[in-house]
Amino acid sequence: MEPTAVQPDWFFLIAGIVLGLFGWMLYWAGLPIIGAVVGAGAIGSLGYMASGFVSAAWAPLVFGGAGAVLGAFLGIALIRVLQLYFFFISGAILGAALAYQFTGTTAFQGSSAAAIIIVVVGALVGGFVLLKARRFVVAIVTAAIGAMLVQTGLQSQNPLVLVTSFVIFAAVQIGLVRRYVDQEAFDHRTRNRLRATETPDVRTID
Repeated sequence: MEPTAVQPDWFFLIAGIVLGLFGWMLYWAGLPIIGAVVGAGAIGSLGYMASGFVSAAWAPLVFGGAGAVLGAFLGIALIRVLQLYFFFISGAILGAALAYQFTGTTAFQGSSAAAIIIVVVGALVGGFVLLKARRFVVAIVTAAIGAMLVQTGLQSQNPLVLVTSFVIFAAVQIGLVRRYVDQEAFDHRTRNRLRATETPDVRTID
């Protein structure tokens, strides 16, 4: 009797492939949506509660709707800034923890001031490094999650499936991130050149 072939779980398989290949793009594209939903819900609720002070039938709809619209715009604007703080704080915590482990060596046990300075420097370096590399961090994390979902979808216990999926997903996403970063730098340089050409040369005018 031939063994029954294992049928893949298409939901996990497709979700893993999409997340593994486009996780970074989905994250950055989804940030404004998340900010809009959270902001609209929070400010809209406040507007609805404020409508209780106005004795009019239209007050809940108008106050709640206006609050939702305002909150959506604020959420879109703020979530980009908040995620920068999130990456910096996460990197600072990691850097401080690594620096603290380093100060536990015998060379720093007698100098608390030096240990504090090293921990502070480690926190700052870790924060700025993770902030600078945040796009690559998102790409690596989503590639790893996508690889795990693919392995679950294939219902395989072979670690080679996990490793191969992760390597492919990480390579694709890092390539996308590098291309985006290079394009962003190119656009920045182009804007600077345009500003320079648009600035009149006072020496020629004189």
